[in-house]
Amino acid sequence: MYQELLSRANPGFILIMIDQSASMSDKYANSNKAEFAALAVNRVIGEIITACSSGNSNSHFEKNSDKILLFK
Repeated sequence: MYQELLSRANPGFILIMIDQSASMSDKYANSNKAEFAALAVNRVIGEIITACSSGNSNSHFEKNSDKILLFK
């Protein structure tokens, strides 16, 4: 498993890529793939912000002062 300790001294870069093809308008669950992807990305961004600012840890992020440990 890859893991990297990110901090102000060792900053990271998070890249989120989203498919913009015509198939993203296909139905998925109760909406379409594009709306589902937008909700998922917004949730991930929200979790990153919360982990960096609140001090609460969860299964993906562990805050330690000004550091965050990302697990892929």
